[in-house]
Amino acid sequence: MAIVTCQKNECRHFEGNLRAHKRAEAVEGLLEEIGLAAGRMAVFECGKQDAGAVLGEIKQFIERVRELSPTDASRSAAQKQESQAA
Repeated sequence: MAIVTCQKNECRHFEGNLRAHKRAEAVEGLLEEIGLAAGRMAVFECGKQDAGAVLGEIKQFIERVRELSPTDASRSAAQKQESQAA
């Protein structure tokens, strides 16, 4: 999942881009909890003239996500439950 925000100090929404970064970190943590490998969440900051550069970064991110090994979320969740029960 990717989020594109304004650059810092350029957002017309009060701290909107800062909140996006915090929420992305929370989502990344939740994905890890259910057994999905880290690196599936990214935030890209885009200035008024940076759309082309950000598009390139997003394409690289998509390729990195495609290279991540698939995980068995149910197996990871079961292992976590077993370790908590012990």
